[in-house]
Amino acid sequence: MENAQHVDLLIGIEDRLKWWQNIAYGIQQLTVDTTVLIVPILLARAMKFPPETGAFVVQAALIGAGLVTIGQSLWVLRLPVLQGPAIVFIAVVPAVASVTGPGAAWTGLVIASLVAAVLSAVGFWGKARPVFGAAPVYGVVLLMASVAISGAIFGQIVGFPHTPAFGQPFNFVMASIPFVIAVLLVLLVPSSFLRLISLLLGAIIAVAVALIAGKMSFATVGKAPWIGLSVFFPFGFHFDLGATLVMLLAFIADLGQVVGSYVMVGEDIGRQQVSNKRIDAGILTESLGSAISGAFGGLPTVTYNQNIGALMVTGIGSRYVFTTAGVILVILGLCPKVGAVIASIPGPIVGGLLVVTVAMLAMQAIRVLGNMPHTNANMFAAGIGIVVGVGVTALPHDFIMTLPVVVRPFISTGIVMGFLVAAVLHIIFNLVLNAGEIEMKSIKPPVHDA
Repeated sequence: MENAQHVDLLIGIEDRLKWWQNIAYGIQQLTVDTTVLIVPILLARAMKFPPETGAFVVQAALIGAGLVTIGQSLWVLRLPVLQGPAIVFIAVVPAVASVTGPGAAWTGLVIASLVAAVLSAVGFWGKARPVFGAAPVYGVVLLMASVAISGAIFGQIVGFPHTPAFGQPFNFVMASIPFVIAVLLVLLVPSSFLRLISLLLGAIIAVAVALIAGKMSFATVGKAPWIGLSVFFPFGFHFDLGATLVMLLAFIADLGQVVGSYVMVGEDIGRQQVSNKRIDAGILTESLGSAISGAFGGLPTVTYNQNIGALMVTGIGSRYVFTTAGVILVILGLCPKVGAVIASIPGPIVGGLLVVTVAMLAMQAIRVLGNMPHTNANMFAAGIGIVVGVGVTALPHDFIMTLPVVVRPFISTGIVMGFLVAAVLHIIFNLVLNAGEIEMKSIKPPVHDA
């Protein structure tokens, strides 16, 4: 993984500000990236949940992200990191639920989070850092996530068959508004703070257009209470070994991004050492927050790279600002009306908002894979992981249902299969056989004539 450039913060990590400054800068951090709100609603739409169910999925995700942000910034990592719903689960949860049902998928998610927490407590993740943070493994996860989520995005833009909005031309108009605004602001004013809130501006304008055109209704918002919380295990409790293992592997697969974020904020920006012990403590906190979020129907929470970009641009590095942002997320999550508003956003707008985010995710994957040493060991590990990950997504559902029950969730999830294959091959080729290192040593530099 690439290291970010060193940054001179205007407000240091340990600097304390006035309360109103904490609130103002905390809101500024939250307005940088709308995916904190949009990711859970895209999952709900991919699962074809009704608006009421989508609302409490948003609520749970916000509460989980807020609690972990508070814990990380105030007590555990003691760094300015902001949490958000893990985007890879947009593809993983529906794939698992399609063969086990939503109850088993969310139960597996909660149990996997608790297992990850136990592994953190015994210092596993810091020691496993050379595996899940390796370029041929981490790059495959990012690429497979961007490919899988792209399908969900365009499914939202086109709409579902046999519904009034399916394939309507206005769908593409709504989807293009946030995309065009974001692209234009990023390209034309690259040094302005406007580029950081370009998706938020695009979302506001697109929602206004949808309301004027009669394509959006706030009917469910009026029915939602101001304060409330979802029931515990809203989809039921049903243990499935295969679903649990897949969720655990998906959690592990996303840890390359998490560890990279810790290092970027701690070492490149904060000039602090991020030890393996500190990494395990951070992942322990994220795991417990993910378990809480999942138990109420939300998504696992991870450190968001997008807000690290905002941190580098604004120079506002006080961890107390991020604590305040976490408190704001929890308050929003405890208000069902907020979840209802997000759940009311038309699918095409949701899809259009994520086009830019997932495009950047894909380019990050290409950059990671392109910058790794191009040894045969790395090329085989990453290449075979990608081929297998993409290939299993084309398998017929009827074939998957003929497989043993414990195997079905694995075969139906391209991200997990890609990660699993790339990780195993990386361990064999690079860590056991040292094939990549041997190949690098055998390559002699060219001799130039004097």
